[in-house]
Amino acid sequence: MSHDDFGTRTVRDLATTSEYRVTPPNGVAYDLRVHGEYALFVRSGVEDGGPVLDGWLWKRPNELVKLVDPGTQKVFDIRTDGTTLVWTQVNAADSKEVGAGDLWTSPFGTTASALVPKKRRSVPPSTVGLGNYAIGGGHYALVEGALSTTQTKLHVYRLSDARHWEVQPPPGLVNSTVLYVDEKEVWYLARLPNGLNQTIARQKIDALGPGD
Repeated sequence: MSHDDFGTRTVRDLATTSEYRVTPPNGVAYDLRVHGEYALFVRSGVEDGGPVLDGWLWKRPNELVKLVDPGTQKVFDIRTDGTTLVWTQVNAADSKEVGAGDLWTSPFGTTASALVPKKRRSVPPSTVGLGNYAIGGGHYALVEGALSTTQTKLHVYRLSDARHWEVQPPPGLVNSTVLYVDEKEVWYLARLPNGLNQTIARQKIDALGPGD
């Protein structure tokens, strides 16, 4: 997949050497991410005179499927590890807001009717954007706050039981974007409060204590 400066999202099918533009109705594909032969994305658009953010899937040969309709809420993130579909539904007017909401999961499926949505727990305010979320090894990571501020915090959730941990940055640094998470550790960028000198930090999950 690729993004360009004009908001075009493209999926390249390596098996058939075909290329497809991802153009959902009444909006654009935001933060397109590939998993195997599928691509998940948040659609940012306008319907019934108001902004919408919902969860969609691209699949072969070139089909777009709405998976998650959050009603009056907004989907800020949707992704999968191939087994579990994870998304956040937040209370926000549009994609520019920082909104609190809930973490939802379902066994992975490629149609809305195949999902079994379950609200797992509340999540702190987050934003739509690259580097704010990660999934892997039965865990989901979320960056609280806006990356343009020094108030960001990093949270990790275990999907099996929705157990939660907050990751403290190294002394003198603040959390920034999350890079990777699996069953053992989370990788993220840490930086000085003035935004300079980013470094990669690694945190073992079993060293975070019992969680909540």
